[in-house]
Amino acid sequence: MRVFLTTLVAILRSIPRSRAAVELENLALRRASEIRCKAPEINLGRSPLALAIVKPETVLAGHRAGFRLFWTW
Repeated sequence: MRVFLTTLVAILRSIPRSRAAVELENLALRRASEIRCKAPEINLGRSPLALAIVKPETVLAGHRAGFRLFWTW
């Protein structure tokens, strides 16, 4: 019920806002999500070992082992 009321209040507050204000807010939110989602740069010359730990095969093998353990339990 609380989520519904907060959503309703947010919708009612946004009705009188101008189109320019909404577009500015959308632009700011897009920019913030771009900054948050950027992957960190990896320096390949420094730590090739770190890249070997996160190979897709390693991750998939771990997931498969965990899945097997879960279903045998």
